[in-house]
Amino acid sequence: MRRRRRGRRRWTRSCWSWFGRVRAVRRDSGCVPRCSRTWSRRPMRGVMTGLSHHTAPLEMRERLSITSETLPEALGTLQRHAGHGVIVGTCNRTEVYTLAPSLERGQHAIERFIEEQFDLEVEAVRKHLYTLEQSEAVAHLFRVASGLDSQILGESEVLGQVRDAFSAARKVGGSGGVMAHLFHSALRTGKRARTETAIGRNALSLSRACVALARRAIGTTEGKRVLIIGVGEAYRLAGLALRDAGAASIVIANRTPANAAELARELDAEVAPLDDLASLLAQADLAVTATAAPDFILSASLIDEATAGRNGAPLAIMDMA
Repeated sequence: MRRRRRGRRRWTRSCWSWFGRVRAVRRDSGCVPRCSRTWSRRPMRGVMTGLSHHTAPLEMRERLSITSETLPEALGTLQRHAGHGVIVGTCNRTEVYTLAPSLERGQHAIERFIEEQFDLEVEAVRKHLYTLEQSEAVAHLFRVASGLDSQILGESEVLGQVRDAFSAARKVGGSGGVMAHLFHSALRTGKRARTETAIGRNALSLSRACVALARRAIGTTEGKRVLIIGVGEAYRLAGLALRDAGAASIVIANRTPANAAELARELDAEVAPLDDLASLLAQADLAVTATAAPDFILSASLIDEATAGRNGAPLAIMDMA
């Protein structure tokens, strides 16, 4: 009888069935562990619910954003509702991956997490959410890790963000077993995509793209005056990139100046009210906006007023929304 050779597992369709494996859960728990010691074995399904630049405007993405500072607290909240899981958060997406006995239970647990973590009714954001399960959730995570689902195709930061999300979940015990297998494989896939294909060639992150476009428009970012119109993670990344690229000064204009104070401290920037937008634009070389406001922030008449006294000096305006 021929002995079966041991080696690396072949890449077969069964790899898409990790989420379908039988996992041990407490009988009375649904998808949240309780104090009872009664256990049963049920097939657990992988469920992912999230929102991204494909489904939600910037304002909504920032409303549901999770930063590295808030991630530990968010994972604790997720454990209370779903028992385990991983939260992948970037400036353009927030996605929650978990295991549950059914799609409905997993989706319900994630929605309860959203309501508690962000202090809102899930109905207010439901139209922006998408939910995937099983192989569709796996394929989606692989696309995310490979940079195929990014706002900038092949962007270089998302693989590290997926790695950080998995690492944070492991620290609190929320990503063992099947979830660990899934994320290890996603990270390997993302690395292979960048080493074995051309997707990572000349790819930029959103913040680096901001600097590259600014240089294309005004020649250089060194010594330039930057006006950031609004606050949020996208503005923070753009501001950090422009500061590191040699910007002479950064001014943050916001409807409520107090809300911009924390970002101003991080960027060593000034804060100004939005009412002074015309004069602020007149003094700037580059204006960055990513607002999802329903009305126009920069109208034609406002631009005419701002550029009237510039003596032909260029003003670049970049919309990152």
